[in-house]
Amino acid sequence: MSDVAKTAYVADLTPETTVTSAFLVLHKEVKQRKEGGGAYLDLLLGDRTGQIKAVMWDNVEAVAETFEADDFLKVRGSVSTYRDKPQLKLDRIRRLLACLEHPERR
Repeated sequence: MSDVAKTAYVADLTPETTVTSAFLVLHKEVKQRKEGGGAYLDLLLGDRTGQIKAVMWDNVEAVAETFEADDFLKVRGSVSTYRDKPQLKLDRIRRLLACLEHPERR
């Protein structure tokens, strides 16, 4: 169970760091890239310390159907700054309940 424990909080995220932790999905939207390069996932994630915008650029169609708003996710990504605000660029997303039900998928 320690693999899905909360290890990083929104308030502690700093640019140029990598994070793997659990967050609540406050908002989820699949959007189209302006330059016509396909879809991307636009999320607002949160925990008890705050909220952070998150984006995922690859494998969007497959990942987007695995969770909804109000689900808890285990995410891995890097923190950057976009328009003077912190943002997570996500490499991996797993619905937290799915992680607990299928430990081999962690």
